[in-house]
Amino acid sequence: MLGGRLIHPKLTWLSFGVGSGLIFAAASNTCGMAYALSRMPWNRAERVPTLDSALASIAETPPSTP
Repeated sequence: MLGGRLIHPKLTWLSFGVGSGLIFAAASNTCGMAYALSRMPWNRAERVPTLDSALASIAETPPSTP
């Protein structure tokens, strides 16, 4: 709303859209942004990890130094 008053009046519609999305997400218990981000290619695993492969991955990672 502040951007609509100080920068450009059409920015009020941006806050309206974001607010509407948040209200819809709360009412329907879904989140469109989370769904969209989960479908992005960088959030895809090549294969389904197993407990053994996860533990092996952790063991391969060198410890970080503070």
